[in-house]
Amino acid sequence: MSSEDAHLNGTLQVEQLAVALQDKHIQLPLAMKFDTAIHLPTEHLDLKQLTIESDPALRLTLSGAINEFLTQKAVNLSLADTDLDLEKILALAKDFVPPELATVSIRGILSPSFTLTGSLPDSGFQGTIHAGLDGKNVELHYPELALTVGPTDLAFTAQELQIQENVPLRGHVSGKLSTHDVTFQAYGIQKFNFMLQSDYQVSGPFSGNLKVSGTTALPGELLGTPFTLPFAVTLDTSGNHHTRHIEVKHLNADLSPYATLQMNGVIQPQSAPKEGMDASLKLRLSPKISAILSLIPKDRLQGLVLQKESEPDTFVLHATGALHPDFRPEWAKATAALKLSSLHAQAKPFGAEGTLQQLTFLLSSGYQETNGAIQGTVGFSSNFSDLHA
Repeated sequence: MSSEDAHLNGTLQVEQLAVALQDKHIQLPLAMKFDTAIHLPTEHLDLKQLTIESDPALRLTLSGAINEFLTQKAVNLSLADTDLDLEKILALAKDFVPPELATVSIRGILSPSFTLTGSLPDSGFQGTIHAGLDGKNVELHYPELALTVGPTDLAFTAQELQIQENVPLRGHVSGKLSTHDVTFQAYGIQKFNFMLQSDYQVSGPFSGNLKVSGTTALPGELLGTPFTLPFAVTLDTSGNHHTRHIEVKHLNADLSPYATLQMNGVIQPQSAPKEGMDASLKLRLSPKISAILSLIPKDRLQGLVLQKESEPDTFVLHATGALHPDFRPEWAKATAALKLSSLHAQAKPFGAEGTLQQLTFLLSSGYQETNGAIQGTVGFSSNFSDLHA
């Protein structure tokens, strides 16, 4: 050590650190390792290591440098090598857990991290932040709600977060989460997967991609028998939150073997001097009637036998309209079409049967805010064959 330089390193260990707050207590072992150097003429601090550990509950390490720490405060700091054992932390903090959560158990490891590069003037932080949160084998059990979250892995990152005076200007966020199973009372989800990619700019533009998949277990109250429903959903969207421009490029849902759905739509600002927005929506649903019929218990049909051939069935919706700045509809038009085909029915108690070759249902409607009127037309056609009793 000199009048201009200082080098500090060492270890501080506390066998049991006791903390009391509002008649509640926590005790934990604490160890701190540090290695730092300071050069006063250049106002430079080199933090080679600052490790805080409370074995076996947590460990984290901070490192980096601060330049001109008395004036500009130029920083380059990183938090890494972190482990937070949720089960051990909850055990240490049990006195602080509310009584209604006393039966909750949590386990697993969380590992937060970040890198902060920039300066800290009086006006606020300016620079870039990278942050992340990883989790391994995270589990939750809440008996009072009959809620269980099975082993879960997660990884969330925020990259290139540009900050000016503590305000995020832009950034990219991504996340992945996979859960073996989730149960809530009679409901359950297995092999749940979640993926997200999103970009944001404070000037307005944003975009995002989402993928969700899994298999859900539904109780028998819905159709009279329990069944599982696989699902895979993808979403691609973009827009500008300042101009209220929102575009759903596609929303696809695969519920095989029971149905598929495709949707797209857009809300975009009208040309000046108008302040409202134009909106449009297209949706197509393709139900698999034969698979859906197989879910209905035969005793619910009371002797009615339904058989569906392989011809496709569809429901299509197309809507357009104009919205006020607060998203209230100024006017709207919608058309919907339902097409069913090749459905054979047999009513055994009555000895009657027949085949619906095709059924088409059409609806066209309109709304005008000026007079509050809703108008519409309905069209219906059907074709039956082999009807006899």
